[in-house]
Amino acid sequence: MHVSSEADSLPPSQLSFSLNKFTIDHRPCGRCQAEAWKARVLDPPQPPPSDPNREVLPTNLMLELIQGLQQTQGELAEAIKQLKEKDAEREKNPKKPRLFVRKPPYSTELLKQPYPEKYIVPTFSRFDGRKGSAFVHISKFIDSMGAYAGNGDLCLCEFSKSLDDRAYTWYTTLPPGSVKVWEDMVELFCGKYFQAEEKITLVNLHITKQVSGEDLLRYIHRFRDISLDCYANYEEGELVGVCIDNMLLEFRAHLKNLDISRFAQLLQKASEDSTINQASHREA
Repeated sequence: MHVSSEADSLPPSQLSFSLNKFTIDHRPCGRCQAEAWKARVLDPPQPPPSDPNREVLPTNLMLELIQGLQQTQGELAEAIKQLKEKDAEREKNPKKPRLFVRKPPYSTELLKQPYPEKYIVPTFSRFDGRKGSAFVHISKFIDSMGAYAGNGDLCLCEFSKSLDDRAYTWYTTLPPGSVKVWEDMVELFCGKYFQAEEKITLVNLHITKQVSGEDLLRYIHRFRDISLDCYANYEEGELVGVCIDNMLLEFRAHLKNLDISRFAQLLQKASEDSTINQASHREA
């Protein structure tokens, strides 16, 4: 190291110290520069040893991510392909929107037939399957069809409009195509809702008596309505006689010896005879 003033000139390879500027210049010598260059070029610093655990884990994770992305891209491409194929198929074969359509138990060809000219759908009596006679309902249905009662195909198509509640539910369960003609429907319907009706006999009429406090005219009407359901062929005069025999004593005594053979006569006598009316009022 050499200390000099500001006027002195020093070689670049020397160290100098300026008292005026208070600076210290340090410049390495040529040998030092050569050794530094050799160390930097010929013997570069080696990186620190790597940790195998820190290398493998990120690599495996990247591989899994890449494989997952490739699989997802493949599935997405396949889905897009299928959608394009479906769209192309729809364009080739456009379909009308399907509505709920229940197939009837008869041939669907009947649905294609138009109604007869000037035909007006009648107002049908309804059968619910809980009460009433199936045979009576068929008779009412045929009567409602009027001039078209002989059109079996039309009757077959219109019959469901006369059903309600439980009976209509039964109708909807009939297999499609199971009914060929109108007669088949009548047979199925009557077989399903056949009811063993109680038959009114003369024995039933003999136990149909006027009760205490019952109006005479009301009793006669009640007895006559029951006698109408009597399937045996009894003469009306015989039934009128049973009706009089079943009256209370005070009424029976006034009507027993009268020549009455019809219910209309019996009702007229009962309403016109003042003695009968007075007895009826006393009983009430």
